[in-house]
Amino acid sequence: MASNDEGGAQVLKTCDLCEKDPDIRYKCMDCNKFLCEKCKKIHKNVPTLSLHDICDLKSELLCRVNTKVRMDNIPCSYHKKFQCMFCKDCEVLVCSECISKSHQKHCLESLEKTREGKLSKLERYKAKIEKDVYCLQKSYSDFAIVKTEWENSLDDIRSKINEREDELKEAVTKYAAKMRDGVIEKKRDGHENILLKQKRFEDMEHILNSKLEILNSTQSSAGGEIFAFEQQVINYQIPCVSENIIPRKNIKYLERSTSEETISTLFGSMYLLDVPYTMDITIDRSLNTNYSNIENLVVSEGETAWVCTFENNKASVQKIYLTEMLGTVKQLDLHAFDVALSENNELIISIESTSEIMRVSINCELESVLDLSPFLVKAIHVAKNGDLYVGIRESGDPFEITESSCRKILVYKSSDGKPTSLTLNVSYEYDKSKQRLFTSPCRITTLSDGDMVIVGDWITHIEGRLVALNRNGDLEWTYNGNSKINSDTSKFRPYDILSSQEGYIVVADKNNHALHLLNGAGELITCKLLDEIGITLPKALCFDFWGYLWIGCSTFPEDKSGANIYAVKLGI
Repeated sequence: MASNDEGGAQVLKTCDLCEKDPDIRYKCMDCNKFLCEKCKKIHKNVPTLSLHDICDLKSELLCRVNTKVRMDNIPCSYHKKFQCMFCKDCEVLVCSECISKSHQKHCLESLEKTREGKLSKLERYKAKIEKDVYCLQKSYSDFAIVKTEWENSLDDIRSKINEREDELKEAVTKYAAKMRDGVIEKKRDGHENILLKQKRFEDMEHILNSKLEILNSTQSSAGGEIFAFEQQVINYQIPCVSENIIPRKNIKYLERSTSEETISTLFGSMYLLDVPYTMDITIDRSLNTNYSNIENLVVSEGETAWVCTFENNKASVQKIYLTEMLGTVKQLDLHAFDVALSENNELIISIESTSEIMRVSINCELESVLDLSPFLVKAIHVAKNGDLYVGIRESGDPFEITESSCRKILVYKSSDGKPTSLTLNVSYEYDKSKQRLFTSPCRITTLSDGDMVIVGDWITHIEGRLVALNRNGDLEWTYNGNSKINSDTSKFRPYDILSSQEGYIVVADKNNHALHLLNGAGELITCKLLDEIGITLPKALCFDFWGYLWIGCSTFPEDKSGANIYAVKLGI
């Protein structure tokens, strides 16, 4: 039955093909159509629909049929035939013709088993996403608390500023009144002193005028009286009068500066507390290998990874499954110095002690990308915009530099996003003062599509640093490790460096069993000692599609259990 949208009355559902017969007995599970008896026969006789699964609605198996997914009716994208197998080596669906042409020796698996495995993987991803959603919600809740605390602290500071302003206003008013009272007091004291001096001036003037009268009278006196007048004047003390009889004192008002610095001294100032960041590392997965040393590690979008190993003078590049039981898909017997993934998920390799950069095709065949003879290729990195960064040096001692040495970074652009069409765009070797930027550029990462280039520069066999350049090749900063953990026996050397989606720089410090986290300005945000959570000798780093950080480790010489690979979640 079906509901009439206008009046709400129930009407019979008719056949989805003829739209007339209400006697529906079947359903095509591929078309999702309900059929009557007549249309079922017509549906079966159409050649392109003949393999569709038509179900009897009265069958007790309907519920189970409804959940069944057919895997034998998916056409091959190359040969238009129905696919029957899944090639695990190439991770593609193949038909019989595909198998006979290019997948004969590959590892094949039934579609049902592949589907079950992928569904299981998707369930794990779903669980991880649900966990990330929970963590995100918790972080958002914590952020709301931090936001409230931040706003409350600013409101409190504003209240204190207002209170301080009122206090200073009152203090200034009181001090100004005190100074005015001082002026009045000094004026009163000065007035009394002036009156005393004025009286003295008058007395002195009277004495001097009297003497003048005596002296004037000598002109008309008899000759004998002159001697008596002379004696009278000389015996009478004449007061001392000079030009300095009036004290030249004055009072000035000394003003203080009203500059911001002076006001800040009285008023106070704001400053941000340098609260240290913390980095929480949660181990999501730990995989034990048969190798003693993981040189490089890159994880593809699936549950596979490329792992580069070197032990007992034997090197290999292996494609493995990242499951509880590690399984090798392919093995290439070559010594990789550095690896990267191209935009289309192909592996790019710099071969140790050679001038070549190789590409591993989807069929695991090696193809040459660049030959930079006579130089040796060291670091390689593919930026998000597809640019290929290459670190090179001349042959010989990697740490001895002469006038003829060449230690530089080359940047290649791709016209079509593929490593087969590369054009040299720019190179970095010297700073503005014509000083060398690098000793041995062995690792590279970039921020903001190449606006910042960070180079892991190996200075000696046990020591190194980070060198950061802007797009123009100007030196921005260097980083020599955390002085709190560096020592003469455990020097900082960046064995691997990555840039995160958030713009952090992650550095593997194998010598100190540490992970460094820096911002784009080269400032150390935090440094985590991994041996505290059981991770030792971290050497290779890689972020996967889901944001997990994979860490490939080495082992101590006495350790025979094999190196571990960890998938961890970073929390800043």
